[in-house]
Amino acid sequence: MKNRIGVVVLCSFVAVAAEALPFKPSFSMTFGRETEKAPALTVRASEMKSFDVAESGGRHVCTWRGHDACGADFTVTGTFTARDGGWDYEFRYAGCASGMDVEEISFPEITVPRTDSTRLLFPRQTGALRLPKWKDQKPGAVLVQCGPMFLGFHFIAAVDEGAGGWYVDQRGDARLRSCRFAFVNGTDPGTLRLEAKYVPEATADLRASGALPLTVSP
Repeated sequence: MKNRIGVVVLCSFVAVAAEALPFKPSFSMTFGRETEKAPALTVRASEMKSFDVAESGGRHVCTWRGHDACGADFTVTGTFTARDGGWDYEFRYAGCASGMDVEEISFPEITVPRTDSTRLLFPRQTGALRLPKWKDQKPGAVLVQCGPMFLGFHFIAAVDEGAGGWYVDQRGDARLRSCRFAFVNGTDPGTLRLEAKYVPEATADLRASGALPLTVSP
């Protein structure tokens, strides 16, 4: 069962088309060492040396390559496949030369439009719904964080009553893994970022390459 990104209701500001992603995709990864309490390295998509997207038949393959700390061969691939009005997503990385354990993978990170009426639905206890004071939020501010968790309510959604919204979920084996979610105010006006974060067990097998839900990549 694939993890999903979905459109709750088609919004006037969303153009859902197979040939173009209606959201901005991104990722981040944190690395650390067993002897250190704090993460030693955070790698963000914006720090990668190159980025390209290949599209065919509703399947979008986003590829980020090269990083100063992880090496020129470090490659991160995020795949989004259009299906039933939403997108199945997959993630893998290879060629990482950091030599450190992967402590967290944040994927997908999708930046989408929002309005001043956008509410945030997230898995806190039986579920919480919050309307931020958007005019008071600074660009890049973390609005909500929740987790880690194992079973139950594994999705977040940004919704506008009468207009629609977005959700990101985790299904199948991914639901059995430790994870976190976050909402982050966009750096561009009128945008919001939804993040799904996976927390792996520290293992040398995942240092160089891997794939969600946190298996060693072939």
